[in-house]
Amino acid sequence: MGNLNPHDREIKTDVLAVGGGGAGVTAAISAFRLLDGKGKVTIASKGPVGRSGNTIIAAAGISMDGESAGTYGYDADESFTKEVWFDEIVRQGFHLSDQRIVERFVESAAPRVKELLEWGERAGEYFHFVRPAGFFTSGKAVGSALRQGLKEHPGIEIVEDVIITDILTDDGRCVGAIGIDVYSGEVILFKAKAVILGTGGFQPFSFKCTASDMTGDGIGIALRAGLPVADMEFPLCIPGVCITPASRRGSIFTGIYSMVSETVPGMIPPKTTNGRGDLFSAIIPKPLIEIAKTTGWIKLIYAYYWWREVSEGRGSPGGGVYFSFKDVNIDDFDKGFETLSGMLSLWYKAPMTYQGEDISIFRDEVVGGRDWEVGLGHEYSNGGIVVDENGGTSLPGLYAAGEASSGCFGAYRGNRALVEMIVQGHASGEHAAAYVGEAGELNIDEGQIEKHVGRITKYIDRKKGVSPASVRKRLESTADGGFGFLRDEKGILKAMAELEKIKGEMLPEMATTSKSRVYNPEWMEALAVENLALCLEAGFAAAGMRRESRGTHIRSDHPKVDNDNFLVRIFHLLEGGKLMQSLEKPITTKIEPPKGSVESVMEHILSCLK
Repeated sequence: MGNLNPHDREIKTDVLAVGGGGAGVTAAISAFRLLDGKGKVTIASKGPVGRSGNTIIAAAGISMDGESAGTYGYDADESFTKEVWFDEIVRQGFHLSDQRIVERFVESAAPRVKELLEWGERAGEYFHFVRPAGFFTSGKAVGSALRQGLKEHPGIEIVEDVIITDILTDDGRCVGAIGIDVYSGEVILFKAKAVILGTGGFQPFSFKCTASDMTGDGIGIALRAGLPVADMEFPLCIPGVCITPASRRGSIFTGIYSMVSETVPGMIPPKTTNGRGDLFSAIIPKPLIEIAKTTGWIKLIYAYYWWREVSEGRGSPGGGVYFSFKDVNIDDFDKGFETLSGMLSLWYKAPMTYQGEDISIFRDEVVGGRDWEVGLGHEYSNGGIVVDENGGTSLPGLYAAGEASSGCFGAYRGNRALVEMIVQGHASGEHAAAYVGEAGELNIDEGQIEKHVGRITKYIDRKKGVSPASVRKRLESTADGGFGFLRDEKGILKAMAELEKIKGEMLPEMATTSKSRVYNPEWMEALAVENLALCLEAGFAAAGMRRESRGTHIRSDHPKVDNDNFLVRIFHLLEGGKLMQSLEKPITTKIEPPKGSVESVMEHILSCLK
């Protein structure tokens, strides 16, 4: 590129917030406020800020405690206190949560949600209040609210279409990051006294309902920098994701319809059946059905019984179940569908639209006498970078927030990821800004920059090799086989062996067809695949180590929840190119962890509500 430096461009800042969703934006805003003109704040985002990533495709719900909502003038259930909420999150997480982080979550949620609502109101967006103290909206509205927040803090520098690949360190502290401009291919050196990773989680499966770039970028960055990650065995899936028609595969509209139809007058709820037409209302024990209707346990309960039917050969042809409308009065269904369309138009400003897609095809399926084939789409990862309640990592100057971090929800998230991202984003931004004052001058070694640049450009420099897309496809197939909802030792070991083959034969040979750095999607895919493989390796290792069932980690060969031996968090650290594993008890502040064992995860749910 005609440049003697290993990088092409340089940006100097005090706080670098990585990610254009809720975690990155709120981190940048809170840091900017605290610095109060005495320092510079920059956001680096893979895509347009507030218009890319998982935030804009969320369902989306946010909430606070009932007491706070009552003081803000909402008709809330004030018995839903912070103490009740804290207890709920810890028990839903099967007691693996870092309770310091949960305390921060419930104490800080109300002011953060209120501020997001105010941004949204000024942006002209609609948030619908639901008891006990929640708000239902769209991901689009959340993204619009975040952009409004940035608009009201015009001093924040925004750098879009940039992928951060690595952080830089000096004398045991973070001093910046390396990034790539997606369109020009320029390598950018970010000199920063503090860096906040708000980059989202990882989804290694072929069937998911997340943005396609949820490849664990921040988690991979942290591992390569020598930082620990934890809880990587706990991906979360959402029941009700569309399998067919193929043109809408991965859409969560079908699940949203099922959920909303239970509470909106005039709408016709579907009946859920297995592939043989058996009703799940007769398969799932009635106490668990009632729990699923009113609590955050809903995803785990339905996923557990849906997947049992599929794994035992009673699923649909596409590996799912059916939302059935047999014997439904079509005129009544049509009126109810119009009602939902009207609700959605409040957010999407157009009829028959959900997240930019035409939903009339779903109505046409039912009118034509066809059921909706739906399944378990993966949406979130509980695992991520180990942080404290302030978002701080073990490396001074480096912070993580939202889904890129771990510790809040433990083994199962029954609560709001959107609240997690704005609470943790705000906390990490404030503490990063406070750290800047004591960070001193930046000293960045050119040799370190050259090393990182060499790593990320090798895929272009290599004359020929394996397509990154083919490697990703193999990784997804391997994850489907050994890391899905129901696991056993044979499947995990087979998947681990397959991953070792991919690591040995495919990853080292990845190469792009085009040798230009200018808008080279294959190059971006290679970098993403590298992170995804690292995350998946940690996930496999943790799943193999955890010989019990807990949260979203279900072992058919070890169905019990074993609190005596496995009420621990599994940590991973990359040393000398190898992942090292360790076990740590979760940090407790209020609720002592249980002892003994429970027969299954469903029994754990029942025991929590006795």
